[in-house]
Amino acid sequence: MAHCFEAGIYTGKAAGCDHGEVLEKPLDNWLDLLMAPKDIEGNPFPMTYKVEKSPVLRIHPVSGELVEIPDLYVLVRDRDGKVLGTPVKGSYQPYQVAQAVQWCQPLVDSGLWTFENLISLKGGEVFVVLLKRNEMELIPGDKYLEFTLIAGNFQGNCCNYLLDTNIRVECNNMLTAALFGAEFKHRIPHFNGIIPKMEDLQALYLSQIEE
Repeated sequence: MAHCFEAGIYTGKAAGCDHGEVLEKPLDNWLDLLMAPKDIEGNPFPMTYKVEKSPVLRIHPVSGELVEIPDLYVLVRDRDGKVLGTPVKGSYQPYQVAQAVQWCQPLVDSGLWTFENLISLKGGEVFVVLLKRNEMELIPGDKYLEFTLIAGNFQGNCCNYLLDTNIRVECNNMLTAALFGAEFKHRIPHFNGIIPKMEDLQALYLSQIEE
């Protein structure tokens, strides 16, 4: 579904839709990549953005002045001022692309995962951070390859998801397949507790490494 694609970085091989940029080998730190003001072709880097809440305004029926609607906000992307998704309440907490990448960093530092793909979909309303888990031998001669996926969004009425999948997500169709095909996935609502919830899940993944 190419019309849903906005930007993407893929490790090792390109997406099937031939969109996005390809890195020849995995990078150890994608935060540095996000901080880069330009991409490899010298253009503004498409995944470098933050989304913040901005009050919803209306025209006062008497004074004719613009006034804020209490406890109602829109999600605005700082890079271009684009409004994303539907209005949200004050308790909504955006979870940024950079925060998702930073969440992944300790897993990558462990040596058991590498950064695989970073994708922006649906005009920036959805993003994907995909980690590739190193091959592990369960029984002699039997290996499996898994991915760990964070699916974040700024749609206003949707949660973030964290799951393991065998699908190398490259586009919106593959993201849908991964989400619907997962036997289990963590669902993280965008409320004020999203940060500690993500920290708890990170600790869960890191505890598997220690075992």
